[in-house]
Order: sequence, then C-alpha cells, then structure tokens
Amino acid sequence: MRIIQVIGSMGTGGAEKLLLDTIPLYCANGLTMDLAVFWDNNSPFAEKLKGLACNKIYILNQSATGKDIYKLSNIRKLAAIIKDYDIVHVHLFPALYFVAIALFLVKGKKPKLVFTEHSTTNKRMTSAFFSKIDKFIYSKYDKIVCITEEIKGKLKQIYRIKDAGLKVIQNGVNIDKIKKATPLSLVNLTGNNADTVKVCIMQVAAFRKGKDQKTVIRALQHLPGDFHLFFVGDGEYRLECEQLSIELGLASRVHFLGQRMDVPELIKGADILVLSTEFEGLSLASIEAMASGNPFIASDVPGVTGLVKDYGILFPLGDERRLAAEIMHLSTDPEYKREVIRKCIERAGDFDIKNMIHEHITLYEELV
Repeated sequence: MRIIQVIGSMGTGGAEKLLLDTIPLYCANGLTMDLAVFWDNNSPFAEKLKGLACNKIYILNQSATGKDIYKLSNIRKLAAIIKDYDIVHVHLFPALYFVAIALFLVKGKKPKLVFTEHSTTNKRMTSAFFSKIDKFIYSKYDKIVCITEEIKGKLKQIYRIKDAGLKVIQNGVNIDKIKKATPLSLVNLTGNNADTVKVCIMQVAAFRKGKDQKTVIRALQHLPGDFHLFFVGDGEYRLECEQLSIELGLASRVHFLGQRMDVPELIKGADILVLSTEFEGLSLASIEAMASGNPFIASDVPGVTGLVKDYGILFPLGDERRLAAEIMHLSTDPEYKREVIRKCIERAGDFDIKNMIHEHITLYEELV
C-alpha cells in the first residue's frame, strides 16, 4: 500500500510535528509513506525527517518564500505525483483545496483522498462564500478524519457532511519517548545562579494568531521574582511578546528558547507547564505536557476544555491573575501538585501514538 502525506510545509505547527513523529512509525509498520510539501522552508522538523531517510520527500518549490504555498502551479505538480499512490492523506489549507482539484487532472485509476481536520474553527467556516466552496471540496474526499468529536459535530452542522464521510481518530503522542527523556536543567539556560530561580514555568507553542503567550507574561507580574518563564516556539508574534516582557520589566525572567527539537527533555525539566491559547483542535503540546510528570494549566477554551477538564487545571482565557493564583497554589501545596500530576499522566495515556497509528492503518486498509 502506497500512501503520500501532503502539507504546505514542515513548519512549527502541531500537524507538522505529528507528521514528523508518525511517518517513521508508519514505515516501520510496512507502509510506503512519502511526503509532499509545497515549500522547503528548511525547518528543524523537515531537516530531521530528511535525516531519517525513511521515505521520499517531494518539494514542489525550492525557494525562500512561503508565498509558494499558494501558487496555482502546485496543482499540476501534485497531479503528476499523486497518480502513483493508493491513498493521498492531506493536512491543512491550501493543500485541502489543491489536492482535491489536482484529482481532476489524474487520468486512469485515481487515488483515495483522506483529509484530517485539525482545528475546531477557521475563517472559512464563518464566510458564506468560502463555506460553500469548502462544502464542494470536502465532497471530493473519501474520508475526513476529525481529531475530536467536537470537530466532527462542526463539520456536520456547517457543511451537512454525513456520518459515513467522517471518522474520529484522535491525534496521539509518543508517550514512551516522553517517559524516557532525561530532564534538562532550565536554570542553565537563564544565565542565573540556581539560588535565584525557584520555579520554572514553560509554554510550548508557536507565536501566531490564536495563541495567547501575553497572558502568561502578564501573570508573571503577580508571582515572586524567583519564578521564571520559558517559551518554546517561534513565529510572527514573538517580537511583540519580547517587547511586552521588556515593557513590564520582566525581560530577565522571561526566556525565549525558539524552536527546539528537545521538547521532551525541556518539558520534563520544567516545574509547571502552561498552554494559554484562544482555541485548539486537539493540542499535542497539551498531551505531551500531561505526560511529562509535571502539572499542567491551560485556557478553558474549545479544543482544550474537553481534554484537560477533571485532569489538569483550567483558567479563564486572558485571566492573568487567575493563572498566577493557580501557579502559586501548585508551588505551595505539594499534595495538590502530586494529585494534579497523577491525573494528568492518567489522561495522557488515552492518547498514545500507537493507538492513532493502528486506527489510521485500519482506515487505509478499508479504503483500498
């Protein structure tokens, strides 16, 4: 069975990280699992996957600009590639549109199309014009994988997609890899003496629209001076967050680590993990955080509430004082902290990547 995954680029998002983690596992299970990207942005994810040499990677455009993702010429290039595969598994926009259109150019036997919907919301859903186009495009896919029941409900409500066209398969993380990771000392990354850093708070997320790192920075104002904050990730809003930490006089306590490939070691080296965000699909960063053996606090928002409620800790979106209070509670009540950690580890076990791999392979077999 020959399968190709298609995505715009291997940037810093959760869908991209998921491909990096899963493609080698699919190949280990005997599948031919190749990858097509519209733009080679030389991200750490892309470079690591290339280094594994476990699959073939097609790069549609060899340039230094992300605008190539939207080139209409990608449609013709995709058609020439996907004709040789049994299944084309697509992620994110505009790959969603381009692959569906490319299928019309494929002569003879056509591959089956699968699309994974990773988010509970996007601008197209609220547009009368684009929602109609979306409905047509979705109809060209043999199966739409929804990573949560909430997403499935949205697609049924907005696009009237029937149950037969939808399949819920939750994303997963490599629990074993996180368990075996050796904690990294974050104090060594601050340039401070160990005595001046008591609690290390960390958020792993790209700096882009929909994330809310600024609330975590503001929460630090209400915490003691030996509480330090670490951000893992990069993106267009990072500069704004760096500027905010300077304006609030927190620059020496807020550390921007950029995009890293040692996330398991980093999150295990933290004391408290946070995800401040406006919405999520199914947050892999949240699951990894809960599997780390540290307590996890997250915004009470769509895509997060159902995952974290009754296990980790939820706080109202944008409520910096409530977030600070929850961090202090965890830092001063060891018994409470141990109970939160126990529940988080229990919850993370529901999202082992092995389960996801098995369900996807079963779906592929059914389609062909």
